Amino acid sequence: MSEVLPLRAPTSGRLYLHIGMHKTGTSTVQTMMARARLTLREAGLTYVGTQINHNDLFLAFADHPEREHANHKRGIHTAMQAQEAAARTREVYAEALSDWGGLGSAVISGEQLCCLSAQGVDTLASFLQPWAREIRIVVATRDPISFSTSMAQELIKAGSTLAAERRSPELARYRARLSPYIDAFGRQAIQAFDFNLAKERPDGPSGAFFDEVVVGSQTAALEPCHVNESLSLDATHLLSAMNERYPVFQKGRIELAGLATVTDLLRKLKGPGFAMPSEWQERVWQASRDDLDWLRQVFDIDYGACGPAGNSASECSIAEVRLAELADCFHEAGVKIEAFLGEYIQLSRHLQANSASVHAEAS
Repeated sequence: MSEVLPLRAPTSGRLYLHIGMHKTGTSTVQTMMARARLTLREAGLTYVGTQINHNDLFLAFADHPEREHANHKRGIHTAMQAQEAAARTREVYAEALSDWGGLGSAVISGEQLCCLSAQGVDTLASFLQPWAREIRIVVATRDPISFSTSMAQELIKAGSTLAAERRSPELARYRARLSPYIDAFGRQAIQAFDFNLAKERPDGPSGAFFDEVVVGSQTAALEPCHVNESLSLDATHLLSAMNERYPVFQKGRIELAGLATVTDLLRKLKGPGFAMPSEWQERVWQASRDDLDWLRQVFDIDYGACGPAGNSASECSIAEVRLAELADCFHEAGVKIEAFLGEYIQLSRHLQANSASVHAEAS
């Protein structure tokens, strides 16, 4: 597979690489830009490619892409398969960047990119640098407890359980995630903003992001939206109970039947927001102290006042026996709905094919 490279060194063009972090409104930003892609390009801002987000770029530069669940979901399990898929992805991005041509500014956005190793970031930098005169890294951070809490819920949405997330919290690890980008692109290239403060804005975190990359009339093309909204406390406990009874990872394969549908249904279950126990919050806080010092020194973002909540309500209001019963009901409903949708899509395609055949014969 031949490598696509610019015909000449770019004399203009700024590329913004939005690397998350996770749970800082990235899905909303990505959806807003994808929906307004054509209008933004006319205004001088290219949202690279045709997809909603660019997390597949992470798989193209990960150290061991064959170990990533995102590849497993695509049927990729061996190192050779992963390397071939990565090469195809790099070619797709090279063509998309060539299509941009360095005119105005461009954005690549994938929160998974903050999980690349130092080697992965270096390779990514080498890949991107021929296409732009300047590359800026845009990243949002949030305080460690709310980050880990939100990540726990996100992982439960993907098949994990409360028990697993209580044992091993996902930490923000600001230094480990951001230092490779500082080393590869330079501190002056990093534009970091505080998600906690951005939430207080009338236009929210997406407004803070667009302040970093969009100027003038370009913002008029961006319609506000809400993507990947949080579940309530009871809804998260119910989803966790379902994941315990119907594990996503079964005998070396991923079984996602019903999960997405159930997650959508559970968004309708209102109540107090999801929270983790105070003891868990204290563990996250203590494990993040060195990172907090680093973040304050390097980016002047201070989360010193965002410590554990002493009276955090984290207990589900649904009785344990009812949780199990409801988990069974929701799982069965989710599987049946997805089966029905699958059959409906197949039937629609069959009818469309027959209609096209009839029209072809008539002509």
